[in-house]
Amino acid sequence: MQRTPLHNVSFGSTLNRLILADGTVALLRSGIADLSVFVDINGAKEPNTLGRDIFRFNYNKDGKIFFNRYGQSPSDESDNSWASCNPTRGEGWACVEWVYFKENMDYLHCADELDWNTKTRSG
Repeated sequence: MQRTPLHNVSFGSTLNRLILADGTVALLRSGIADLSVFVDINGAKEPNTLGRDIFRFNYNKDGKIFFNRYGQSPSDESDNSWASCNPTRGEGWACVEWVYFKENMDYLHCADELDWNTKTRSG
């Protein structure tokens, strides 16, 4: 996987980039039905990896925030959100959902032991 700092990414003309005083980079990308916000909490510093220091939020046209592509419940396995966060099986697209609801980043250390509905913390 190629790791590129968000301040060097080009998504085309629909992108607005904000660089905050502390180095945090936020990218706002508008689509037909939603707005995606990518936040790199440490700017250009490594690792520049989804689920570690880059997180994505989506807003639909009704102003509702959701963490996965389609706005389904994370406990609905058909939406595949957990697989999209588990670093051993996915790419980190939905990790902000885990951090928000479970209030931890244990998926970075023992993802194969965790489950959305039953085991949500390491140890």
